[in-house]
Amino acid sequence: DPNKVQSLEKQLERAARDNETELVHHIDKKLKSLEPKDTPFKVENIEGIIVEGKKKPLKNRDLYIKGLGLKPIKYSASGWPAVSADVISALANDPQKAGGGEKGKAASEGLKALHMASSITTMLNTFILPLQEMADERGRIHCSLN
Repeated sequence: DPNKVQSLEKQLERAARDNETELVHHIDKKLKSLEPKDTPFKVENIEGIIVEGKKKPLKNRDLYIKGLGLKPIKYSASGWPAVSADVISALANDPQKAGGGEKGKAASEGLKALHMASSITTMLNTFILPLQEMADERGRIHCSLN
């Protein structure tokens, strides 16, 4: 629940400001319990990574996605950090929101590339490919004004 997380974050800020160490640890523990658990994704082991205790690479391996370590700027209705186009754009255009410093600048550049690729994919799927399918045998598109 995003409201619960935001409420706990505000309580944590107040407790830290007032130097209430025990309360800070308690709230921090609550926040950590709300964090998503690490869940592996099965991916093809194209790199040929050999798992400890094995002699040859397995066909598939576990992939863990940890995230960028950024503080969410918006939450979805289900309480997870939002990753919509407007959020990606906001992070891409502000290195401070993307972590600050060199890492923030690098994260911002990566997010800009992700946003650009997403925009290109949307344009291809929405406009260009459907128009190509509408072409006649000579490759021409005929519009109609209704």
